[in-house]
Amino acid sequence: MASEIVTVCLDGVDGQDYADALAAALARYDEDSDDPRWEAQWRVGGDGLPLLAGRSTDARVLWVDGICAGAPRGLLDLDGAWAAAAAAAGRLWDTWQEFAAAYPKGRSLEDLYTESAADPLGYDSERALADYAAQPVVVAAPFRADGRALGSEPPSLDLDPVGWFGLARDEYAERRAARLLPTAGLVTREGEWLDPDQILHGASAAEKMLNDFRNRLAYFAHADAYLRGLPPDCFVVRVKVRT
Repeated sequence: MASEIVTVCLDGVDGQDYADALAAALARYDEDSDDPRWEAQWRVGGDGLPLLAGRSTDARVLWVDGICAGAPRGLLDLDGAWAAAAAAAGRLWDTWQEFAAAYPKGRSLEDLYTESAADPLGYDSERALADYAAQPVVVAAPFRADGRALGSEPPSLDLDPVGWFGLARDEYAERRAARLLPTAGLVTREGEWLDPDQILHGASAAEKMLNDFRNRLAYFAHADAYLRGLPPDCFVVRVKVRT
């Protein structure tokens, strides 16, 4: 069964007394919250949170399998982790610009899919993808938009180096850093479940991919700002949820 990591924000609890509040926050999203088996559909952990230096022995920290799975916002080094990620992204942007200078300027996959969405019969998404992949700078690309080595997966909007590195340096760094702290879902202090999965019905293949990509950008930007802006006493916990 597939799973994803969700970040849950809880008020009035810490690593010692979070369990009931967490169960209540998640139960409302189950198809049958009265089913006693539902608790087995999730477990705390699956991903870590960055702690401030010197806070590892604080009793309010929740440790699972050797990682910090939960802690009050005030004990988390979210801003430091974000800044480090942004700085690393800026250096990666510099490396790409040096590489790409030797090639003709490429067109991003987003540009080509936008063209396909405007005329899906005359220029379908498969042709747009082929045109993108045939560009010299794409053929020679040393890494993906996230800096990882290229694999066998087909090009995607999330990993398109031409599009991502075509942004201004600061914008690229901010967008990449915004992927560090949020997970696939966010349960806010108010109990609202947020995620980027909004299906666009009746659209062409290119429109659906563009919609998904833009929803993800908006979700990560919002979730990142939300998490870093939490009050110090809000308890933040990672949960692995079966989907």
